[in-house]
Amino acid sequence: MALKVIQNERGRIGANLTKKSINCMDPNTAFQTTTYNDTTTFKLADNSVNSTSGTTSLATRDSTFYFNDVVFQVEDTLFKVPKDAFTIPGSFFETLFSLPRSEDEECKAEGSDDEHPLVLERISKDYFRGLLSVMFPSGNLRRQIRKRAIAALSGLLQKRTAVTKILLGQQYRVKKWFVDGCIALIQMNEFPAIEDLIKNGLDIFAIAKLLSIREKCSRFIMSQLASKPAHCIRCGAPDYDPKQVTYIVSVNKASTLLDACDTPAHSSAALVDSMKNPGDIESETNGPPARDRSFYFNDVVFQVENTLFKVPKNAFTVPGSFFETLFSLPRSEEGESIAEGSDDEHPLVLEKISKDHFKGLLSVMFPRQSGLKYEQWLGALDLSTQWDFMEASGIGYLMNDQIRKKAVHALSSLLQKRTAIEKILLGQKYRVKNWFVGGCASLIQAAELPAIEELIKSGLDIFAIAKLFSIREACARTIIERHASKPGYCRSCRHCGDQKPKPMRYSVPFSYASTAVRESFKTELATLEEF
Repeated sequence: MALKVIQNERGRIGANLTKKSINCMDPNTAFQTTTYNDTTTFKLADNSVNSTSGTTSLATRDSTFYFNDVVFQVEDTLFKVPKDAFTIPGSFFETLFSLPRSEDEECKAEGSDDEHPLVLERISKDYFRGLLSVMFPSGNLRRQIRKRAIAALSGLLQKRTAVTKILLGQQYRVKKWFVDGCIALIQMNEFPAIEDLIKNGLDIFAIAKLLSIREKCSRFIMSQLASKPAHCIRCGAPDYDPKQVTYIVSVNKASTLLDACDTPAHSSAALVDSMKNPGDIESETNGPPARDRSFYFNDVVFQVENTLFKVPKNAFTVPGSFFETLFSLPRSEEGESIAEGSDDEHPLVLEKISKDHFKGLLSVMFPRQSGLKYEQWLGALDLSTQWDFMEASGIGYLMNDQIRKKAVHALSSLLQKRTAIEKILLGQKYRVKNWFVGGCASLIQAAELPAIEELIKSGLDIFAIAKLFSIREACARTIIERHASKPGYCRSCRHCGDQKPKPMRYSVPFSYASTAVRESFKTELATLEEF
C-alpha cells in the first residue's frame, strides 16, 4: 500500500506538472510554460513579489516535515525536506534541480528558504503531508523522540538550578521547564543578586518581572497578616507560630502571578526612544526670524528657532567650552565675507535648541526679572550642562559655574510637585544625585508600582526598574520579619479579646529608602554630582 502511494504521487508530481519560466536560472535553458491535461500545476516563487497571490508571506512551517534541504509551499504551509528524495531519474524534479544557477548573486534559488519556496499549486497540503509521511517516516519519529527526551529530562532537571530550567525552557521551547524555574526563583527565601543572574544568562527583562512578582507576593503576605503579636504580654499564650510569618509563597499563587505577568518582552531602547525625556524639544523655524523683546541689546546675534537674540559675547567665552573655540576661529580673508553673528542677516544659528530654553539661560545670565518659571530654570540647566558651563570664567555678568548650581537649587524646590519618575530622569540627564536618589526613594515608598511596561514607556531603564523592585521586595520582607517578633495581647485573652487587629501596611521611611538606593545604585551614582 505504501509503495502504491509513493508511485501514485510520484506520477502525479513528475508527469502532470506545469513548468514555468524560472527567474534564477540561465535564460537559455529555462523551461517554457507547458500545460498538461491534469489540473495540477507547479510554480516557482517570484523573488520580487509574493507568489500565489501573497500566500508566501502568510505561510507557516509544518510542525513535522520541516528539517533540511529544499522548501516547498503547498497552500499556506511550508515543508522543508531532503532534496534527493525528489530527484527521481527522468522526472521533472531531476531536470529542475540540475539546471544552472543564475550568475546574479542577489537572485536566490527557489526552494532555498522560506521567502523563496517552490510553490506547488492545486495540491492539497494534507495529500502532500501524507506523501511525506510515507517517504519520511522519521518525521513522526523525531516528534516522539522529542517527547521522550522532554519527559526524561523533566525528572533529571529536579536537581538542577532554577536558572538552568528557565534557560533550557527558553532554548527548547518547553513551557513547563520555564514556568517551574520561574516559580522556584519566586519561592526562594533569598533572591540571587541581579548581577549573578545576568552572568548566568538570564535576561534582564525576565529578572525584572520575577522581582516584580516577588514584591507583589511580599505585599500579599502583608495583606493577609494582621498586626497581631507573636505572644501575649498578659497570658504568654502564642497567637501563632512566629516561624510561619516568613516569605512563603504557594505554587498556585506564584503561577497565577506569573501568568498575569506573561507579556511580550519589549526593547527598552525602542520604548525609550519613542518617549520624550523632560527637556527634549523639537525646533520650530517656520516664518522669518524676529527679534526677542527682552534679550536684544549688543555684541553677537544668535538665532534659535525663529527668534533672534543679541547678547554680550564675553558671557559665552567660557574656558574649554564650545563657544570659546568658535569665537577664536580665524576670520575669512575674503573682503566681502561677513562674520556670523555680526547682524540679523548673518546670525549664529543654534540648531536643535529650544528658544524657551535659551531664553531661560539668558534670564539667569542677565537677570532682568525675578521669579523664573520651571521651564526657564530647566532651560538654563539644560544648556549650561550641554555647553559645559561649569567652570568659573571670571568674566561675564554671572560667573558661569554659578548658572548650573543656581538652576539646580531653584529646580530642587520646584521638583517637589513633579513625579518621582521625572526626578529620576532629570537626575540622570543632568547628573544631579539628589534628584535621582529622591525619585527612587519615592517609588520605593509608593503603595504600589506601575507595571514594568508602563515604567519603561515613561523612560526608566530596565536595570533601574529591576533594582527598584528588588529594594521594595526586601523592604516588605523586613516589615514582615519585624512583625513576627512584635509583642502585644492575643485575641484569645479576655483582657483584649474584643480588640480587632489592624491590617499591616507597607510603610518605608524615606531615610531607609534613600539609604537602600545609595547602596544598590552605587555604580550609577558614582557619575552624578551631589548638591
